[in-house]
Amino acid sequence: SPGSNTNISNGVISSNGKGVSYGGVSNVTLSDSTINSNTGYGIYFSGSGVGANTITNNNFWNCSTACIGMVDASEVGQTFVGNYLNSSSGYGIYMFVTGGTGEADNNLFKDMVIENTTLVSVNMTAEDGRSMTNNTFLNVTYDDESVVSLHASSFVELIRKWYVDVNATYSNGTV
Repeated sequence: SPGSNTNISNGVISSNGKGVSYGGVSNVTLSDSTINSNTGYGIYFSGSGVGANTITNNNFWNCSTACIGMVDASEVGQTFVGNYLNSSSGYGIYMFVTGGTGEADNNLFKDMVIENTTLVSVNMTAEDGRSMTNNTFLNVTYDDESVVSLHASSFVELIRKWYVDVNATYSNGTV
């Protein structure tokens, strides 16, 4: 697990149980790296105080459980931009909170592609009264999702947005 306020770039992280494990750290940047052939997760977030980490322009390959995992933690304000998730025998993104203080709020996934997953591309599950709010996918391409609240007081929110280019032309040909 990297310590808080750490930058990791241009690395190859492979053949581990969890490629990179974030437990109770913040302000870590992981960029321009290849994370492949890890037997559990490509990147894994757990524990309290996990926040303000930035994951940009990485390639995740051959993930087992999931390429990105956020499990039973207080993950608040993670930013994922320009990542490519490919060939997972599990999920592309797996977010699960239960019991304790687990929350997964205010996470941004932007300009990403998730493909070739055996299970659903995106799985977000909350139980035992836990919540996941304001999780945003902006211009993220993926095949399928499972967004589930397993308890009446649980709440899961996934906001999906895409870029749109519009060209308006008047009937007389002017723009």
